[in-house]
Amino acid sequence: MRPHFRGLPLTTATASADSLSETVIPAALLSNPPKDVVVFAGTGGFLHQPDNQSAFVWTKYAGGPDIPVPHVTANPAPGYWGAGADVVATPSADGYHLHDMDSDTTTTIKPGPGQSYVGTFGSRLLTVTKTADGTVTGFHVLGVADGQQTDTPVTGWPAGATLQAVVMAGDANSVVLRYTESTNGTTENRLALVDLATGAVTPVMGPLVSGARAVLSSTYIAWYSSYGADGTTSGGQVHVVSRSALGGTENTIQVPPAPLGSTYTSTLYQVGIAGDSLLITYAASHTGPSSADDAIGYPLYRCPCPAQRP
Repeated sequence: MRPHFRGLPLTTATASADSLSETVIPAALLSNPPKDVVVFAGTGGFLHQPDNQSAFVWTKYAGGPDIPVPHVTANPAPGYWGAGADVVATPSADGYHLHDMDSDTTTTIKPGPGQSYVGTFGSRLLTVTKTADGTVTGFHVLGVADGQQTDTPVTGWPAGATLQAVVMAGDANSVVLRYTESTNGTTENRLALVDLATGAVTPVMGPLVSGARAVLSSTYIAWYSSYGADGTTSGGQVHVVSRSALGGTENTIQVPPAPLGSTYTSTLYQVGIAGDSLLITYAASHTGPSSADDAIGYPLYRCPCPAQRP
């Protein structure tokens, strides 16, 4: 189809179609960048909800059309829809469907009697068992081997540990769970790393302050808080330990305020780990007129991890 331009003057009355030039009308610029809700990132793509769309889609890093993923809704719990691999889990009448977004194949895993779904990590399910009053009694790792469903109990909790059905972080190999431990009449929240291949528990770090979050990478485990060691004073802290030396030194980073100027007040908001660096964002406010950063967000900062790999 030849382009048709209404109201654009031609240079001569006898101009032919071959003499027409292309006219580009730029799209209107957005006043704010589009928002995107990222659920989790796998090795070959990520699950997310683009701005102004009700559905969630899978986007491959290599490109290609987005793949709609039905039945997914917003859920902030780590691993609820998947984590650490290109596998998206959705509930069904016969259990949970684990859909491999690379091979376009689906595996079904059904929690055992008395087990409730917690999340999917790689190609495995984590389930929890509870008493009638809600007390957590244990966890199970469900998978498939040689065409048969497997069930591996999670074992090795410290004596006196009180289990909690709280996943702090996870990937295809491990899950970080929170539990409580009482010492000399004091109850403290702590973290444990669960090996999904064996179900073995390794206590990692703690005690945690109220509102602490955790982050897991291939080389480090960290927990952080927007507040200081007492859980009330300002000044964020990040506690880091090497993943390959879980009994090693826990390094504490006192995060300074964001370098935004004397009119700004900032608190630690979110932390990620990339390689040997911490990636940090802040929640900020300021006096005076609004700035562009108020609408589009504040900068992402980087600092080195102090934990040393063995």
